[in-house]
Amino acid sequence: MPCRYITMTMSSVRRLVVLILIGGTLLSILAARSVSGSRDAAVEQTLVDETDEIVAELDRLTAGAFDVVQNLGDIVSSDWQTADEYRLLWPSYRDALPGDSAALLLTSVPATQLDSFLAAQEAIDEGFFPSIVNSAPPASGHVFIIASSDESQPVGADLSTIPGAADVFTNIDADTIEVRGSDFRSPVNTPAGQAQLIYRTTAERPDGQDGYIWNVIQVDTAAFLEIAMAGRDGFGAQLTLNVNDQLVDNGIEMGGAVTQTRATAGTNGLAMEVTVWTDGSTIVSRSASSVFWSTLLGTIGFATLVGLGTTAFVLARRAESGEREARHDELTGLPNRRWVMERLQASKGDIAVMFCDLDRFKVVNDSVGHASGDELLVRVSERIVAIVGERGEVARFGGDEFIILIQGRGDTYGQSIEVATELVTSMGGDPFIIEAGSFRTSMSVGLAMGNTNQIHGDELIRAADVALGRAKTNGRDTFVVYDNELREHEIGRLKLESELQDALDAQNLTVHFQPIVDSEKHVCSYEALVRWEHRGELISPGAFLPVVEDMGRMVDLGEIVLRKAIKIFTEVTDSDDATTLHINVDASQLLDPNFPQTVRDVVEEFDLDPSRLILELTEGEWVDSNEDLETVLLELANGGFAFAIDDFGSGYSSLGRLLTVPGLAEIKIDRSMVMRSMDPRTGAIVAGLVEIADRLEVALVAEGVEKTEEFAVLRRAGIPYFQGYLFGRPVPLSADDYVRPVDQASNGYTGHDAELDAA
Repeated sequence: MPCRYITMTMSSVRRLVVLILIGGTLLSILAARSVSGSRDAAVEQTLVDETDEIVAELDRLTAGAFDVVQNLGDIVSSDWQTADEYRLLWPSYRDALPGDSAALLLTSVPATQLDSFLAAQEAIDEGFFPSIVNSAPPASGHVFIIASSDESQPVGADLSTIPGAADVFTNIDADTIEVRGSDFRSPVNTPAGQAQLIYRTTAERPDGQDGYIWNVIQVDTAAFLEIAMAGRDGFGAQLTLNVNDQLVDNGIEMGGAVTQTRATAGTNGLAMEVTVWTDGSTIVSRSASSVFWSTLLGTIGFATLVGLGTTAFVLARRAESGEREARHDELTGLPNRRWVMERLQASKGDIAVMFCDLDRFKVVNDSVGHASGDELLVRVSERIVAIVGERGEVARFGGDEFIILIQGRGDTYGQSIEVATELVTSMGGDPFIIEAGSFRTSMSVGLAMGNTNQIHGDELIRAADVALGRAKTNGRDTFVVYDNELREHEIGRLKLESELQDALDAQNLTVHFQPIVDSEKHVCSYEALVRWEHRGELISPGAFLPVVEDMGRMVDLGEIVLRKAIKIFTEVTDSDDATTLHINVDASQLLDPNFPQTVRDVVEEFDLDPSRLILELTEGEWVDSNEDLETVLLELANGGFAFAIDDFGSGYSSLGRLLTVPGLAEIKIDRSMVMRSMDPRTGAIVAGLVEIADRLEVALVAEGVEKTEEFAVLRRAGIPYFQGYLFGRPVPLSADDYVRPVDQASNGYTGHDAELDAA
């Protein structure tokens, strides 16, 4: 009985397989006929779908060009009042142009105001070279190009030298966007297939007079079409613009039997008609592929269908998971930077962007390790989400930075202020409990408000970041709103950056020298300190070094100071003099593998003994970068150069850690310790430092000495060298007061401070 049952079962299986094969074959035939019969319909539908997508993309690009020209006009008429400020800020808007487009800024100047305009414009723009001015300009006056992204259109060109060109501009209605085709007489030679968008407004010129301002955008429709057609193999298209009843054509050629035409109205007088066609190759390929899979599926039966279905389900889930992972932070589970940028790009209307940064988070990582730092970030993210609640969305932007977006929930500004206040209060309140212990931290927040219909999302991020920087400058643990005052400060900062860039390019910086004396007040060394003479005022490093660092030009500045300081030093001291020279170097210089060779080249050029050069690095920079500096420091030490650690005692590291610096010759005790030197505890610490330094043959320098009692206490403690206003301020090294070889008895400190002499 069992055997018979098994036999019948196997037979049934065989019959089932045969039925599946027959059924699969029939299915294949039916599928082939169905696919073949619907191929033309599939081609038509696919063409319609592709045309819709192409038209939508061209609409987006055209709208983007209109937005840019509108923004360019607005920043002249509303936000900034001079062409100089415009020149500093317009690149971010100009660069937002899609495709290969050009941008120009023009202004009108009556003949009676020509001289004052030229003088003012040349003063703010060294690249402004006026063309030969028409001796008899039209009644509307001159029209000058004052900014250009196209090198073929020189800044300074006077359009009144082109018959009729200036009149065409002045006849454009104010505060509207004019669309012109290739026959338009203008400074831009408009090739066929391109169009111009022109916006006219009124603004104050740099000479203080009101004048017309024109923003001219050259729209490259060929580039627009290439962008829209990217990745569409097997398709061709032609774009026809109707610009003031003039047709402008561009096309990506390809033969094809089936065509589909769609038209779109466009905006502001710019109408588009798009024709799309295909040779059907990609669609035929898809149809043939469908026949193959239909035959295969019918032949191998339902089991394969189930398997493929399961596989498709798994792949879909993986794809969904991958998409989520691409837009979410792995550590905290919050949305990430990519999500933030996409969210801002898609948003419409008023939105508040809050840029949040944990204060002194690096201390946690350094003290208990990155694993604990990650745990703290998770706890922080949980607290932020709890505070924000339903009022906004939270994302981790990177590191210890978070972004909060608030939109569409009533009073956006009021809610963002409310959230920022709660956030700062809560972060500085209860400690965070993690496995490594209990930690307190605080948070600084920058808040920017804007309308995404009028301003790009990345501009809001930048504004919030600027406000965050001000919050940190204000002492951290607070929030700052980006407002008109901060914007004006930022404009001033941009001007400062521009002028500082010019000074660095021209190496137009000054080096002053401050003496370092021994316990007998003999000058034994000088520290080179950079100064910037700006508009008749001598600017101290604290005012412009942070700007140079933000500009990424600390390496350039360091090389300028190195070369100038050594040149001056060797000119006013003898080659056999024992006096040394201290020069500050930035960590970014020591991270440059070419830095040792740069130093060797300069000392060889000016014939300076390497032993007379001491390179200073602040304690904080050393602690932040010590692992990365070892190779360069060792190479310099092997070349005979010595190092000094500056600002020791300002709270960054231990003495033992600093003593691992190759070639360490000096440790400079920070002014904060010098001021407390008369305190018994600080005095004991100083005495201990002296003993350790003596045993290790490392010199100690007390810097920032300003009082005679400080000098007396530190000298009794055994400190051998001193620096500070008590002995001399930084001055040019050519001053006779400070050029004194130490081997001459009369060359010590020659001041008339009786208390100092007595000390």
